[in-house]
Amino acid sequence: MFHLFGDEIIDKFTLNPAKIHKLFPKKGIIQVGSDADFVIFDPVKVLYIDSGHSQSDNNPYENMITTGMVESTIIRGEFLVKNRKFVGSMKGQFIWRGL
Repeated sequence: MFHLFGDEIIDKFTLNPAKIHKLFPKKGIIQVGSDADFVIFDPVKVLYIDSGHSQSDNNPYENMITTGMVESTIIRGEFLVKNRKFVGSMKGQFIWRGL
């Protein structure tokens, strides 16, 4: 998605969905009192997607070259993925949405 939208993808995947689903300002923004999860993204990393990236018999992205890669994700202050390796055991957390 970064390949298609560039930096505009940030609001499309964070702020806008939080507002649509009435989770803002608890989610979707970095500020005191909000629950922010972070993605550390390398926008210049080139990735060739081969059959080793999927357990599926048919991968529509196979043999595709893309730019940009998630390096790490931090959820509730703990790494879930660090340097492209899954290291966490985080489970989801229910959040009440505003009505």
